[in-house]
Amino acid sequence: MAEKYKYPTPMRAIKEYATVDGDGYKEFETIAKNYQSMKNYFFSKYSGISGLKKGFNFYNCRNECTKENQKVGYKLSSSYWQECLKETLGNLKTYWVQIFKEVRKTITNNNKLTEQEKRFLKNLLTSKEAIGQICFNEFDLKKFIKSNKRLWKKYKEEFGNDIIGGIGEERIGYLFKYIKRVVRKHRSSAKTPYTHNFNYFIASSITYSQKGGRLKVTGVSKNQRVETELKNKRVKLKGQMQVNIKEGTGKVVITRVVKVKKKKDKGKGIRGVDKGYTDLLTSDTGKAYGKGYSQKVRPYVEEQSNKQAQRNYYWSLVRKYEEYGDFKKAERIRKNNLGFVKFNRAKNKFQGLKKTEINRAINDFFKAERPNKLYSEDLTWESKKKNRSKKIQNELSQWDKGYLRERLYFKSYINNCSHEEVNAAYTSQFCHKCGHFGNRDKKHFECLNEKCQWQSDADYNAAVNIKNRIKIKEITVYTSYNKVKQILLNKIKN
Repeated sequence: MAEKYKYPTPMRAIKEYATVDGDGYKEFETIAKNYQSMKNYFFSKYSGISGLKKGFNFYNCRNECTKENQKVGYKLSSSYWQECLKETLGNLKTYWVQIFKEVRKTITNNNKLTEQEKRFLKNLLTSKEAIGQICFNEFDLKKFIKSNKRLWKKYKEEFGNDIIGGIGEERIGYLFKYIKRVVRKHRSSAKTPYTHNFNYFIASSITYSQKGGRLKVTGVSKNQRVETELKNKRVKLKGQMQVNIKEGTGKVVITRVVKVKKKKDKGKGIRGVDKGYTDLLTSDTGKAYGKGYSQKVRPYVEEQSNKQAQRNYYWSLVRKYEEYGDFKKAERIRKNNLGFVKFNRAKNKFQGLKKTEINRAINDFFKAERPNKLYSEDLTWESKKKNRSKKIQNELSQWDKGYLRERLYFKSYINNCSHEEVNAAYTSQFCHKCGHFGNRDKKHFECLNEKCQWQSDADYNAAVNIKNRIKIKEITVYTSYNKVKQILLNKIKN
């Protein structure tokens, strides 16, 4: 089964450039610093179970913060800290989505729970407020069932109408304690969100006004606005915008987002794609897109690795001279050999190259195949292999699985194509023709079944298996690789 991930509606960022005088620039720096400090405060205030109980509802949290602001007094005006609160709550929702994903995996792989109990717990996980109330022993199950009839409709069809009686009150009490324990365990293992970026703030439409190419933005003090001059004087700014400060330049970048329009025409057919490092995408039709990605990236990876090794040598010299008390020499090495201007320029150039290659590969895929449904593998896991060389680790770290995943969802939306992810376990290790396991050697796959002995491109084989995995209902995104292997072996026996 695939995961119907509710990816946010894609937005496109549009950048505008502006200049600010010295005093105005200092005002912007102060706002940005206070904005990020408030963000970290809201992270610490609402990232725990108590924040979960509130359901990250903006209006409830805003009312609470307004009372606190009257007593303590925040360093930002209400229009700024409210935007900060909105952004923080959005980040925390994503944060808890990842925690709940791990909780679902734990529930799925627990052999001591029945299928009915697993479904019961997963239904509870659809509501953040419900889990928060369970953790504080304030949950009313009967009320929750009444107010969420659609949620329990399929459950009742499969397991009967009596939800509480079907499981038993004593067992439900145990399940509440179990989910409380699992949620707290995964929350404690996840890092508390924190921002180190102090060079931007978000401004709502009430905090600025525009006349031609002049933009006035609310400053730190009351009834005071900072004037900026836009480079593009024809543009008309509307709605929310993000103000990014370029340190020491007197310039700012204003970023606003607009909704992306999707194509009216729907494609035809269902496609499965395998993501890779050698070739970025391989379709179940046998066509590869983003061919030779690893070869294009490798020279830049090696160059970056060599530069980093050289910088590490200079850093060791800095530490050495500081220990000896020769701070002047240490400072000279820092100034002349450990700057970030050229280093960051080369890094950004490399990032741009990778993004260009990834976007080109996805565009070519949709242009050539035009599917209306797309299945890809879930690669949100972290590799645990420790026997890889540093060179290979450096190369694989440059693959950008997250960016490839995000762009696939983005381009799918634009092309009016639904996109779902399936469990990636063993998709490249068993034959799509006969269902038996085989040997994979880099790009080549060979089936070990004597009656079949099919062999071809390994990525093509994986793409077909990804497309067909939706038919195996026992395998979900959360099923462990051991269980996946057992299910596949049972199918071979049968």
